[in-house]
Amino acid sequence: MIRLHLLGALELAASDGRDLHPLVAQPKRLAVLAYLAARPAGEFVRRDTLLGVFWPELDQGAARRSLRQTLHVIRTHLGNDALNTRGDDDVAMNPGAVACDVPEFLAAVAEGRLDDASEAYRGDLLAGFFLGGGPPPFEEWLETERERLRALAGKSVWSLADAAERAGDRSGAAGWARRAAALTADDELVLRRLIQLLLRVGDRAGALHAYDAFARRLARDFGEEPAAQTRALVAGLGGIVTPAPAPLRDVPAQRRRPRWFAPVAAGVALLVLVAAARTLLGRHAEPPVLAVGEVMSGDSTAPGLAVRTLPELLATDLAQVSGLRVISQPRLEEVAAQLRPAGQPAIAAARAAGADELLEGELYRRGADSLRLDLRQVDARTGVVRSALTLRGRDAFALADSAAAWFAGRYSLAPPPVGLAQVTSASLVAHGLYDEGIRTYYGSGDTRAAAHLFTAALEQDSTFAMAAYYLARTLEVSDPAASAAAFGRAARLAAHASEREALLIRVQWAIVRNEPGVATLADSLASRYPREPDGRYAQGLARDWLGDDSVAGAAFRAVIAMDSLSLVSHTGRCIACDAWVRLVWEEVAADSLPAAERDAARLHRAQPHSALAWDTWAGLLEREGRLAEALAARDTNSRLSSGPGASVVDHAYFLIRGGDYAADDR
Repeated sequence: MIRLHLLGALELAASDGRDLHPLVAQPKRLAVLAYLAARPAGEFVRRDTLLGVFWPELDQGAARRSLRQTLHVIRTHLGNDALNTRGDDDVAMNPGAVACDVPEFLAAVAEGRLDDASEAYRGDLLAGFFLGGGPPPFEEWLETERERLRALAGKSVWSLADAAERAGDRSGAAGWARRAAALTADDELVLRRLIQLLLRVGDRAGALHAYDAFARRLARDFGEEPAAQTRALVAGLGGIVTPAPAPLRDVPAQRRRPRWFAPVAAGVALLVLVAAARTLLGRHAEPPVLAVGEVMSGDSTAPGLAVRTLPELLATDLAQVSGLRVISQPRLEEVAAQLRPAGQPAIAAARAAGADELLEGELYRRGADSLRLDLRQVDARTGVVRSALTLRGRDAFALADSAAAWFAGRYSLAPPPVGLAQVTSASLVAHGLYDEGIRTYYGSGDTRAAAHLFTAALEQDSTFAMAAYYLARTLEVSDPAASAAAFGRAARLAAHASEREALLIRVQWAIVRNEPGVATLADSLASRYPREPDGRYAQGLARDWLGDDSVAGAAFRAVIAMDSLSLVSHTGRCIACDAWVRLVWEEVAADSLPAAERDAARLHRAQPHSALAWDTWAGLLEREGRLAEALAARDTNSRLSSGPGASVVDHAYFLIRGGDYAADDR
């Protein structure tokens, strides 16, 4: 039996005492072993995924040879039964031959064995491990997995602390809380939670010590002091000796990373310091691009529906602040569904969507008619907490309005002109159905199920404009007439939507009706919300109709770049594919056949199993008079669309195009 410890200090040992050091001494192969092992027991990984993560620079043949050699070395050292395979495509660690602490930790968390989970989590995943010259996909996976596992450990330990407090075990509660806080010692929101618990169990000295240690680190490393909310917790307790913050110019440009600092990828320490100091001091040249991640339940009494809907409500309300750039919740869900491997944390989706910072938090009930939201502003690149705030309100809408007002004040912007409930549905049930519809539409691509959810949302609130808009989206292919009717309904309801959502609806309705003013609307949508592919795609369509080839081509290329993940994800809508097809035919219309052929070939390479790509390729070949090749491409297109292949009519058409009338008669 092999024992592999990946959490904390790396350990690899065999029960029979054989020497496994040669495998540990090979970082690339050890990284592959860790990638296979650091997941639920027995979970398979596609070989193509391993190729993309570890050998993205090699061609397919060379990458596959490297993978085969690596798996052979792993089996040589750990035993032939160390790896399981499923056909030629999938490989997994064999939990019966290799016992690893990561799947044990994940199983303990999933089964609610929190003591066992706490025991299994000895530190960060592959703590101190560095793959020199390692491929960026592996480094990104390692960073996001470290964050995810650390968050799971923190949640588990906090649950133990809360349980101990409820049982009257004050000493146990304080011990668990300190351990939980140590996992994310740079998180000021967690510090507040620790101080509050320590004060509740009567440990005033412990609360003062925790505050003082944090304040000293913050002053030393960032020249800052704790937030006013944190200072208020310990005000009047006495005994606090907090040094004055150091001037920013005295903060060293590079320093040894302190133990309390959340681990980040090697080489970004200077970037973290500069960005953190700039953000903490409120000296942004412009506000960061924000995305809203998960809101978790802080206690068992927090209303579940508010927890699930707050991310979308926050994103909608924050987008009302003129000058504040916010990734829409549908766009974040779309990117999250495209990321590979699946199930990555919200911070990875936020980065991929172009966000600078991610908002995440916890919701608590405070009395019969009051809620509290503890919100963190996290650097999307490094995971470092930039700021934290506590909001209170009677319901989820009031909390979102408070957040929008707070961020407007933070960046010296005008607050929203109206409350959130005036620009979206006031029904949380409707929002819950809508949010689930968005996840279904972008996640699984099940448009039928998504349509049912959007319809149910409209049954809860018939004025919910965005539910009508996405209902129209789900019906575009299956029922164009019903889709047009739903777009019309959304357009009539646009007065009840936020400015961004209303503009999106009006642009799409103008496209459906081919209205002459669509270009002006689409240009406005694209310029005001440049990180949303829908806006640039609409701009490309509108400018293409006007014959403005240069602007249309630039818009379509921007969509391809922004939505490039959809080209490899094979889930849900692929707006980059649609843009690529439009670009090809825009180039054909502009008599730029060489450029059209190049772009059609690129689409074909990017989407070799896409019926749309083959249909585009067939049309271009036909236009160039390469009829036999066009017929073969049409045949492939039909088969990929679950058809029987090229029809008799297709064959006859191409024979006539080629002038072979005799063969056509036969």
